[in-house]
Amino acid sequence: MSCKACGRRRSLSRLRVLGYSLLSSCLLLLLLPSLNANEPDADCSLRCNGHGRCLERGMCLCDGGWYGKNCSNLVADWATMHKLEHNFYEHDAFKSRYVLAAYHLRSCKNILEVGGYRTPISSFLFSRHESVTTVDPYVKPLATDELNGAPCRVRHVPMLLEDYEMRGDEDCFVFMGLDYYDEKNMPLCSRLRDLVRSFDHVVLDYAGRYPTGAECFKALELPSSFHREVQVVLEVEGNEWGNLSGSWMPTGLTTRVLSVLRHHRVTARKKQTFSSPSQYSGARAVEQAAEAGEGARKQEETD
Repeated sequence: MSCKACGRRRSLSRLRVLGYSLLSSCLLLLLLPSLNANEPDADCSLRCNGHGRCLERGMCLCDGGWYGKNCSNLVADWATMHKLEHNFYEHDAFKSRYVLAAYHLRSCKNILEVGGYRTPISSFLFSRHESVTTVDPYVKPLATDELNGAPCRVRHVPMLLEDYEMRGDEDCFVFMGLDYYDEKNMPLCSRLRDLVRSFDHVVLDYAGRYPTGAECFKALELPSSFHREVQVVLEVEGNEWGNLSGSWMPTGLTTRVLSVLRHHRVTARKKQTFSSPSQYSGARAVEQAAEAGEGARKQEETD
């Protein structure tokens, strides 16, 4: 055999080996994403600063007591700055706002709530939804994929709204207790305007006799883009609040204004057999709201 033939054969062998190596490398690169799809993002773990765990899209779910995009802020500091010891919000009278809100959210697919505090909207929903996300520095962290016995991505994220990255499929916006400030206690309601207008349906609640809530609602300039479907005035002044030691009293916050708005680009829903009364008042507020919620639940079962 000539030296030239040996050289050509060795060259072909090297080319085959190189080809197999390149093919193996390409296959490995294709398989790696699927192999690591369920593995935690190492970069995200570092961003959580050891005070949380990684969720989808590289988002941190902070441990209790921490909040923020990278879980570097103490909830205790936020609570001290914003005086969040408002324990009366956990009273049934104030929870009745959520009963009403849940009825008007029943056809939503992907809900984003701001300000869930200690009573996130997912606790009151009775319909089927694809996702429910609550963003609030003070909310108890939660990540589950089931709601009301059906698949639903539920996330309670201790984070400021400006640090939260929306997915883009959210169709309903909820803000119970509309009153929006940054970390320096400066009002940010005008910054919410463009964000809120991107939703099909909006449910807002604020204290009717507390000026900053009404001013925040006005700053959103919603009437120009939305049709107001319902407005409810809920008066809970006559309730027995029990022991509120270490908490603010609900002075000035007991008159609640709940508004349900539909964007002009969205077709009106089918006619409702149940409609919210224009006003609940006195000690019967809780019972009336509960009756309204029960009526909504029965209608949902027959739809």
